[in-house]
Amino acid sequence: MKRITTLLVAILCCIGAAQAQNNPLYFNTAYFGSCNSGTNSISPVVGSIPGLAPPDSLLPCMSAGTRYYDTIYFKNFANFSVATITSLKFDSIYLPAGLCWSTNKVNNTFATGEDGVILISGTATVAPGTYKLRIIADVNTSIGNFSAVDMEALAHLRYHLRVSCSNNNCPAVDPTDSVSVYSADTSGCNTALLASIYASGPTTLCIGDSVTLSANYGSGYTYLWSTGATTRTITTGTAGSYSVTVSYGGNSVASSPVVVTSSSTCPINATISPAGPVNLCNGASQTFVAPYHAGYTYLWSNGQTTQSITVSTAAVYSVTVSDGSNTASDAVTVTSNNCGNIDYSNLSYFINCNAATNLITAHVGTVPGLTPMDTALPCLQRSSAGSDTIYFKNFTTFSVATVNSIKFDSIYLPAGLCWSTNKANNTFTTGEDGVILISGTPTAPAGSYKLRIVADVNTSIGNFTAIDLEALAHLRYHVRISCPSYTCTTINPSDSTSLYVPDNSPCSAPPLTANITASGPLTFCDGGYVILTTNYDTTYSYLWSNGYTSANTVIYTSGTYTVTVTQNGNSIVAPPVTVTVNPLPTAAFSLVQNPGTAHTWIVVNQCVGSGLSYIWSWGDNSTNSSGATPTHTYDSAGYYSICVGVTDQNGCQSFYCDSNAHLFKTEGQMISVSVVQYALGISAVTNTEIKMSYYAGAIHFSEMISEPSDLVLYDMSGRAVMSWHHWTGSMLLPDDALADGVYIMTLQNSTRRLSGRIGIVR
Repeated sequence: MKRITTLLVAILCCIGAAQAQNNPLYFNTAYFGSCNSGTNSISPVVGSIPGLAPPDSLLPCMSAGTRYYDTIYFKNFANFSVATITSLKFDSIYLPAGLCWSTNKVNNTFATGEDGVILISGTATVAPGTYKLRIIADVNTSIGNFSAVDMEALAHLRYHLRVSCSNNNCPAVDPTDSVSVYSADTSGCNTALLASIYASGPTTLCIGDSVTLSANYGSGYTYLWSTGATTRTITTGTAGSYSVTVSYGGNSVASSPVVVTSSSTCPINATISPAGPVNLCNGASQTFVAPYHAGYTYLWSNGQTTQSITVSTAAVYSVTVSDGSNTASDAVTVTSNNCGNIDYSNLSYFINCNAATNLITAHVGTVPGLTPMDTALPCLQRSSAGSDTIYFKNFTTFSVATVNSIKFDSIYLPAGLCWSTNKANNTFTTGEDGVILISGTPTAPAGSYKLRIVADVNTSIGNFTAIDLEALAHLRYHVRISCPSYTCTTINPSDSTSLYVPDNSPCSAPPLTANITASGPLTFCDGGYVILTTNYDTTYSYLWSNGYTSANTVIYTSGTYTVTVTQNGNSIVAPPVTVTVNPLPTAAFSLVQNPGTAHTWIVVNQCVGSGLSYIWSWGDNSTNSSGATPTHTYDSAGYYSICVGVTDQNGCQSFYCDSNAHLFKTEGQMISVSVVQYALGISAVTNTEIKMSYYAGAIHFSEMISEPSDLVLYDMSGRAVMSWHHWTGSMLLPDDALADGVYIMTLQNSTRRLSGRIGIVR
């Protein structure tokens, strides 16, 4: 079987060659875009072979300077080598100047094996000759996604458009010419009227088939078919002889006939296509698809009558395909194995798990790849913590492509193990040396496990995502697990398929243990979390004290946590761990103008917390201030907002900015800000809960206080300087001896408690 490497190297080589053409005919991007949504009105034919139809030698010429359109049928590929095609999206089609293209698919995307239509239209403004139709596409496959791929390089999808003088013979297409983007027409121009027919597919029709017959195109041409139709194209599903008469300028010419025949003995294709391996691991499922054709019916051995079935058990599955007259059958054998309990669904086994890898110095490798040889790598013992160091030297080239970098996305490992590298973001530059550390406590059965590395590869000719490095670079490597005190399993270097080869040596069941490890500190600030994890084994079940039933649990709140681990009816309780979540401090302040001094403002510090340290930002790009009661002077005109950040004795932080109040300073005025401690014992200070103003020697309230209330007036040190009991009304007279300044008034009655600031200046 050809390796996936063949496919990718072919893509890389040919993309590089294609990108080097840079023919100036193709530099007007107006000719690459979708230009005609009307393509949806054309029904695609059901193609039998992936690619483009009809042959380019049968596609009518376009006349230079004359409006043109023609239809090309496309059947998508189902696979390339061993890779299954998920979808193919046309990005651009390079055309002679004056032409544009469209398809009948949303976003120009074709699913695997899907039939569709490409419409070429416009008025060619180039010289007569043969022009290569270069298609650039994004290809999504089962082994990764490839962007900006030249379809001629990938799938030999070579096709041409021809431009002639008006009413002249078409230039000949040279099917062996793989290089020329343009071949000039040297035959000269004439005015001979031609009539020809090309068919969209085979002219021998099976049941339910049809074929579209098209006459050659010319501006001003009229058509008369032997059926009486006067359109340029006709579609028929009936056997017979078909011809067309083409007329122009008073002259007419008849085409040679095309004979369409029907067959009642058409061969039926029943070949089953697996969508993946037929050896299922650990209860996985697989989909099998029979070929599609109009009029086909299906009967599977499990009784289903659909074109495809999905199975998850080992058996021989067969399908009988019928067209009503003939039948054909095929079968596939599905096996099922315990593939080492490799847990590919638990992401903890493929993410970076140990930053300590940076402490390991990479040696300087001489050959790209992994060292030492996997046969020399020590075994890891089942149920015992351990680690292995693997050295990696990155590649510099693949074929004609230069490797810029490789980024490891995931490394598939036996359950219980995880991996890390000594590179930021797990990215290796061209030719760079590095380290992979495999660590953990393996819980999978003893045996040899393939180390499957999936990576993003950045090259000089494009970027490729989710690439299997074994497929790309033969990077095959193994990790071995042994029973305690047993020897390592032998590695078979020629085995390119097995993910797991079991060790048939007898192993006793691992002892039932239960311990809790934490992903980080057990004491943290509100808003943080810690992950608690206990011993993992596929035979274990779990019950945490917070009700969770997996091998780990995420903790956000303070408490004491433990877990009960059960295996085969036996249980053990892990020693408890205590998590402490510290509350965040409160960052807050209020801003009020000091009425006693011009251009002076007071910030009332309302921050709450133990052992607070402060950072004050004044909004004018000046140096931040510290401490609970700093002062600041603005010396430039502008609008300013004040912010404060506090950190308590536990290292927890909070931040607050006053977005409702802005200081504005004009030139020639100095604005000073002083921070004072919030008055003790006052529950809240806001400008919105109770509004007051001082004028004419009295404190005036913005509302009538009709319910008897107790009022207390505090100075900014928190000292009560005046009080009123069972008071009602809307105006108060303060003591004449009261000094000018900023005060805080509290009001409390049976239904509410309010507070607010008041500035008194006489």
